[in-house]
Order: sequence, then structure tokens, then C-alpha cells
Amino acid sequence: MHSRPSRCSRLSRGLTTTVLTAALALSLPPGANAQCVGEGGGSVGGGTPSDGNTPGAGGGIPSLPDAPTTSPSLPAPRTGNGGGSRPAGPTTGPVSPSGPRGRGRGQPECGITSGGQALIVSEESWSRWWNRHQDEFVWGRERNRRAAPSVVVSGSGTRALQQGANSGQRPLRRGYVYTQVVGPLLEVIQSDADPALRESAILALGEAVDDRFAAVVTDTLLPCLADDDLRIRSAAALGLGLAGDPSALPALTDLAYCSNSGHKLVGGGEVSQRVRTAALLGLGYSGAPEAMPTLNLILEALPDSSFEMKRAAIMALGLMQNERAPQAAAQLAGLLADRTLNNTIKAAVPTALARLGQVESVATLRDALNDRDTDRLVRQSCVIALGQLGSLAEPDLVHDLIDLALDDRDEATRNFATMALARLGAQPGDRQELAAEHAALTKAFSKQLKRPTNRNDRPFFALASGLYLQGNPGASPELLARLVAAYDDVSNPSVKGAYALALGLSGDRSAGRELRKDFSDLNDPVFRAHCALALGLLGYAEADTDLREAVTAKGQELFLTRSLGTALMLLDDPRATAALVDGFTNARSYEHRAGLAQALSAQRHEEVVPALRAAVTDDKLDGLSRASACSALGWVVGRNQLPWRAQLSVGSNFVAASPTVDDLLGMP
Repeated sequence: MHSRPSRCSRLSRGLTTTVLTAALALSLPPGANAQCVGEGGGSVGGGTPSDGNTPGAGGGIPSLPDAPTTSPSLPAPRTGNGGGSRPAGPTTGPVSPSGPRGRGRGQPECGITSGGQALIVSEESWSRWWNRHQDEFVWGRERNRRAAPSVVVSGSGTRALQQGANSGQRPLRRGYVYTQVVGPLLEVIQSDADPALRESAILALGEAVDDRFAAVVTDTLLPCLADDDLRIRSAAALGLGLAGDPSALPALTDLAYCSNSGHKLVGGGEVSQRVRTAALLGLGYSGAPEAMPTLNLILEALPDSSFEMKRAAIMALGLMQNERAPQAAAQLAGLLADRTLNNTIKAAVPTALARLGQVESVATLRDALNDRDTDRLVRQSCVIALGQLGSLAEPDLVHDLIDLALDDRDEATRNFATMALARLGAQPGDRQELAAEHAALTKAFSKQLKRPTNRNDRPFFALASGLYLQGNPGASPELLARLVAAYDDVSNPSVKGAYALALGLSGDRSAGRELRKDFSDLNDPVFRAHCALALGLLGYAEADTDLREAVTAKGQELFLTRSLGTALMLLDDPRATAALVDGFTNARSYEHRAGLAQALSAQRHEEVVPALRAAVTDDKLDGLSRASACSALGWVVGRNQLPWRAQLSVGSNFVAASPTVDDLLGMP
């Protein structure tokens, strides 16, 4: 049964006209009156009681009555002339824009029990790793083939997103963004009855707006916290954090504490575990230093049986890339040393430390890794974190990771150690000073590509070799030759994709011809998706016609269409947008239209907005198509270099997964 948009609609429907008026004002010349909307909203009372705790939470979840007002000196809501800036979120850290509920349907599972303990890592775990990290390679500054979008100021003072010097497309003017994108998203949130569609619109709105307009999101989403549908309440809490309006922090705090005010916000009754988890993540995404006391208190007050919320609080601490990062790192180091802390919870600590970027944490991580009593899930996360924070100039660390990659009994530890080594080897530095470390690393990779000790590990060694070669172009012809030979040696298409991606990462354009041929000759959709991305990463423009024709083909899987659109973006194909818009407008099946919406989102310029906007507002279209168009709009105009999910997916331990967190973030 669809949820009615009752409270959310009644309390915020009147905002739309005022919002669009304010949006138009943003594109006026300097000196024009740009009046802000609303003051941020307060508690919402009445409504239907929220549900209780979700199953699998591990017993009752205590609330903290009359929780303290978290931020004694919260900044006032921003006004229309810009207000203060909030700390930038981490630049590294989920998954290309995956559309609504993009939780990896059809992807191999790496199972966990209800208690969160990992089971056997599947043969296709490499694809799971790639799905969580591909944004880093597609959109990351150091790896993207064209400049990432950045905010610029034109001669008239209008703020815009500029697409990079090689793109011939028009920049995304912020006034245009708000009149053409924010309005339709608000209308869906306030008026539509489809919860999946409204959920996508809420998250897209949080991703799209910047500081000048975040208060409007607060006014719109606060009433949605009392919606009848749990998914809408959860999305609203997450969206409030994504938008980053300081005036929303007290509401997120009350939800996390499940205080009396939090009860009122959800319309009466307890705040569900899912909403509390979303609120904690929202506090992290806000990047606000004022969120630290709440996160710390949650970690101290909740029992380990509430492992989802405690893990969410730890992950949020890892997003505190602001002046309180050293304090957050110290708090996390204390949790890592706590021998009484549940290991499922503790496994989130090392990767959170890595996101903070405090290199002083390397010693703490190595101590935990070398402790014989450390649980294997925690060891896995320590290995991942050391790849993020360590250095090839630490020979003991390099040799320890090589030993783990080759000989550890735990498959995931071996695989994560392999990728950690690749990260260390790809770092810039003086190769002559580190010649011994480079030689040890390339020797290990070459040997495992030729005769792997554990055959299931070979795709990881391929990806690691590609990443290493990307950071060291031309430095190891032997390793490149081994990688090419390994690609030719593999016939299983579900594994061959790893080798194709590795060649794409390597930058060896001579591989483009064979990749292009295999893309055309092999019919496996998963391989073709990976092969298309490889061609894009190589910048192999000779394949642009093949990719352009394939992207609009009917009857293909959504994930393949999305990958084809991303590959065309990487090739900077000037004819791609027109082909995608035409295909999207004339698509007959909902899955094809949804895939093309996600392909359009990769283009990130003004020309794709009208078609997506028309789909969002067309109530005759199916919900999946409209929801995909909402998600696409959010990413097209998103203010960050990486999709918001990527801040927590990159560098994550998918073996020690959190079901509620993964579902909220749409992680595969």
C-alpha cells in the first residue's frame, strides 16, 4: 500500500511558490533582493505513532529522555545572501549514482548473520569491491580525465558549476538549478503518494542544494519526519544532514537521542532504530563540529546490542573532517583499544580513522593489526585503513602487507592487503629512493598474475596491478605484460571484467583495440558493463560510436546502460548527450528508461536537465522511471565532486557490513 503524503504535504505544500520565488532571486544581479525562505522549523507534533525498533537490533534500544541540547552555540539559519560556509566533506571515501534503492540487486552477496559476523567471501567479491570503489576512479580528481565540476562566478555574479575546460557544454548556473530542479523535487516530496519516488526526491534534494538554499530543505523535510512511511522518515533524516543546514542539527540530535522532542518530531511514540541510524549518519554528513558531542554520547550510552547505531555513530565520526578531526581520531583510537567492545562494532573503527586522514593513526592501526587477539573483521578493516593512511616509505608495513596478501588464511584479509599495497605503490614519490619497495611489490603482483597461490585472489591482483600502473605509468613493462597475458588467459566473463577494468586503470591504450573487440563480441552484460568502463578509463575514443549505439539499445539491463553512459562521459563524447536524451524520451520500458536516466546523470550539464525534469513531473510515468530521474537530477547538479554515498563506500569493509546502514545508503 502506498503511503499517503499527509503530514508532509499539509505542512509544507505552501512552500513551493515561495521557494521558486527565492530561487529566481538567486540568479538576479548583485544588489537585488534575494529573500530567504523560512527559519528552519521546529518540532512536529501529532500524526500517527512511529513504529518501534526494527528487527535484528539486538534487544531494546534505550532512549535518552530530555537529552541535552547538543550544540550550545549553534549558528543561526542562513539567509538568502549566502551565510557561513560549512566544512567540506571528505573527498574520498559508495558507488556511482545508482538510482532508487540501489542496493546491488543481482550482485553476489557476501553474507552476514543477523549478528553481523561475516561468512564466506564469494568468488565474485572483486566485483563487490569494485562496486563500492568505482566512483573514486571515475570521479576522483586525480583520475578523472576532465576537470571535476567546480563553483565559479560569472561576470554578472551568478554562481555556476563549470564542467571543465574540455567540455563544450553550458555550465550549471545555480539560479537555473533551483528553478528547474529544486521546484520539481519539492513538488514530488509534498504531493506524490509513491514512497520510493519521494524517498529518491528527498535524497536528491539534499545532494543538490548548497549553503545558500539549505534552509529550504530543512523547512521541507522537517515535516516529513512525521510521515506515515518509515522510508520517508529515514530519508528525511538523512537528507537534512546532506543539505548541511546548521538549523537542522538540533532535530537530528533529538532523533538520535530518541528524546521527548524526538518523539514529537516523528509524530509521537519512539523513534525507530532506522530513523535514529539515519540521523546519526546525517550528523556525519553535515560535517558540523557541533555534532561531535552527540556522536560521543551515543557511543558511550548505548549497549553493544544496538550495533547498527553504534556503527553509524563511528562512521559519522569518520566524516568529521573539520577542526575536531584530531579529537575524533583520539575517540576512535580509544574504541579500537577497547577489548570489551563488540567486534562487529569495532570493525567500523579503522576505516573511520582512515577517512579522517590523520597519519598519526598508522601506529594505532598497526598495533591492532599485529595483536594476536584482534578479531579477523577488525584486522580486515585495519588492512584497508593502512592502505589509505600508510606509505611505501615504511618498509616494515610494506613487507607485512605482502605477507598478508600472499599467505593469510582469511581470504578477505588477503584481498584487502593486495589492494592496500596497490594504493601505497600508486602514491607519488621518488621511485629511486623506494626502489626496493617497488621491486618487492611488482614482483609479488607479477608472480600472482602468472601462478596465483589462491586462484580466487587473482582478480584482486589484476585490479591492484592496474591501480599500481596507473600511479606509475611506464615504470613496469613486465607487470603490464603479465596483466595483458592474464586478460587473454581468462575466459569466464564474470571474472574477465576484473582484468578489463585493470587494463583500463593501467592507462595502456594499446589494450583498447582488444577491449573494443571483446565488448562487441561477448554477450555477457556484466562483462560488457565492465569493458565499457575500461574503454572509458583508457580514453579510447575509437570506441565512442560502439558505446553510443549500445547505450540506447532496447532490452538491456539497467546497470549496463548506466555503465555505458559513464564510459561516454569519460570519453567526453560530444554526441552522447543528444543520443541519450533522445533514447530517454522515446524509451518504452521502465527499466530502459531508468537506465538511461542514470546514464544521463553522468553527463552533468544543463542539456540533460529538461528531459529529466519532464520525467520527474510526469505523473503518467511509472514510479521507477520517475525515481531514477529524481536521483539523476540530484547528481547532475550535485555540489560535490563525488556522489554522497561514495564518502562511505570507498574504503569500506563490505565483509563487515551493516544491513541498516547499507540499505539507507543503497550500498551493494
